[in-house]
Amino acid sequence: MARIYLGKILLRWCDACHAPVLSGVCACGAPTRPVSVTPPGDARPAFPDDIERINRIFREHFGAALIPEGHLALLNKVPADDRMDEIVLGGAVVGAIRYFPDERRWEPLPRPAAAKYLRPAKRYVVVDDGAITSILESGASVLAPGLVSIDPAVAEGDEVFILTKAGECVGVGRAKVDAATAGTMERGVIVRTRKNAPSVCVPGEATWEDAVRANEPVLADYEAKSIRFVREVAEQNPERPTVSYSGGKDSLATLLVVLKALGPVPLLFADTGFEFPETCENVDAVAQRYGLEVFRICDEEAFWKTFEENGPPAVDSRWCCTVCKLHPVGRLIDENWGECLSFIGQRKYESVRRMQSRRVWKNSHVPQQLSAAPIQQWTAMHVWLYIFREKAPYNPLYERGLDRIGCFMCLRATLRRLQSSGSHTPNSWRCGTRASPGGRRGKGSPKTGSNADCGGNGEMRMKKKIVIIDYGLGNLRSVLRGLERAGAAPTITADPEAITSADGIVLPGVGAFRDGMEMLGGLADTVVAAANETPLLGICLGMQMLMDSSEEHGIHRGLGLVPGDVKRFVPAGGEKVPHMGWNTINIDPKTPLFDGLHEEEYVYFVHSYYAAAAPPNTIASTTYIRPFASAVNAGLTYGVQFHPEKSGAVGLKILENFIERIC
Repeated sequence: MARIYLGKILLRWCDACHAPVLSGVCACGAPTRPVSVTPPGDARPAFPDDIERINRIFREHFGAALIPEGHLALLNKVPADDRMDEIVLGGAVVGAIRYFPDERRWEPLPRPAAAKYLRPAKRYVVVDDGAITSILESGASVLAPGLVSIDPAVAEGDEVFILTKAGECVGVGRAKVDAATAGTMERGVIVRTRKNAPSVCVPGEATWEDAVRANEPVLADYEAKSIRFVREVAEQNPERPTVSYSGGKDSLATLLVVLKALGPVPLLFADTGFEFPETCENVDAVAQRYGLEVFRICDEEAFWKTFEENGPPAVDSRWCCTVCKLHPVGRLIDENWGECLSFIGQRKYESVRRMQSRRVWKNSHVPQQLSAAPIQQWTAMHVWLYIFREKAPYNPLYERGLDRIGCFMCLRATLRRLQSSGSHTPNSWRCGTRASPGGRRGKGSPKTGSNADCGGNGEMRMKKKIVIIDYGLGNLRSVLRGLERAGAAPTITADPEAITSADGIVLPGVGAFRDGMEMLGGLADTVVAAANETPLLGICLGMQMLMDSSEEHGIHRGLGLVPGDVKRFVPAGGEKVPHMGWNTINIDPKTPLFDGLHEEEYVYFVHSYYAAAAPPNTIASTTYIRPFASAVNAGLTYGVQFHPEKSGAVGLKILENFIERIC
């Protein structure tokens, strides 16, 4: 892929603060050094879901996570066939992850600096001391005579670490043969070494608050210049000032600047009808936080009419933006002011077209609107550090792995984004559009949608009604959000009638077995009766309550829906109790709950007691101190000891399977 320069790469690093800095000198006074990221170099923070995904990819491939807790990580999007992100740690690119849409998988691409953060437990080769110099100095490949050993897991085409006999990393590369073949070779290439430019990597812990402090002079300077721009444009143009707010980070940063320059202004929000629910909720949250009026419009009928006339939008026929955004906004402006000045979150680092765009312009489709871009010169890091500094309410979708917020079906999106959109927020794939409360609607705005989804053939299908039992114990809201992301219409209730009429039941739980059964009280009979006809999923303590009994704080009877008993872990071998953190589950792939997953996956656990279930009822097992049942099944009743709502993409897939394949 060609390198695309959209402006000077501003990313640098302070080794004293262990933070990214956007100038030559950190606020602490220390000089900074450049970070050699691939152009255009519009790096952003790695959020929790990003970190979980990266660590899962590296753990699956190399047996060790890459990003340690407490270290700042950045992601830099690299031009690629689909999706590829460089990973920045300690002021160096320590690797990348690349997505293959046809295979729906990620591949890790480590660099030697990654060895400062992980020690590979698999997919590595060990070379003789005589080969080290040529590998380090000239990037020589690993040849058969210089091979000491190779991990049995290495397959042809795998990315591997090249280690010395002392365990030090001297390079990385791609295996040209598998481990079995390598063991028989007397000559030839075992690993084609990747030639990476030397880079400085200084590990150290920091927080994003530290990064904000390190960049305070830069942020103050960029803010002041943008405020001055806003005031000058507003003084020169008498039209009503507004902010075009999309629910994305750039429009949020733009709004923050405009508020400081001009005070409260109206928000213009074009709801295309294909927005993520979180985006619409963010519009309302921002309006409420800053006391702003929202002028919103949505013309669903125009989209479907154009769809019938022209067919679906395509890369070379992107009529959707004009029909769903520009024309409706033009009508909205006509109805309210006749003309207006709109400040828009456009940045030159986003694309060649935006880099070439003027900073003040008019779109021919919306002649009523004069547009201006206050943050045209900002990078994504400027935007995020500014949002962090202002403690502004940003769209939660950024924390779920989406780096660009827009219509979920946007043609500019990668296949990775479209696939993750369908799994992360499938409740957005609906035919109905939303009119969020608290804002004005223009003509053509629909009424609030229902729980109906639109299938690929355009037919309507209703979301499954999943009941989360509220008995006073459990992380109900986390489970609710997880089920929403998995495509259900969940409710939290203690109403027996709602439980018996649901499509599926979830019994969550955090705490002690005895307390859980006592607080469940009379609902226990309702749950047992409903489980004969309705699929039931117990989570964590909820799974343990499905069993016959527990020895936690004495012997206590459970619901008896799954044969087996709950016992306490006895610490051994230095392992601590509770069992807390990520661990593997070895699953029965024939079980519908695990459809589409590998036989070994990582999920998140927090528990001090374990289920001892008989093999016919154990559908997944895990070892911590001793083997135990991490998932069980009997009839329509399922239970998982881990927390699927906290287990990233794997947990989301399990919830999706429960909803779509079992309920």
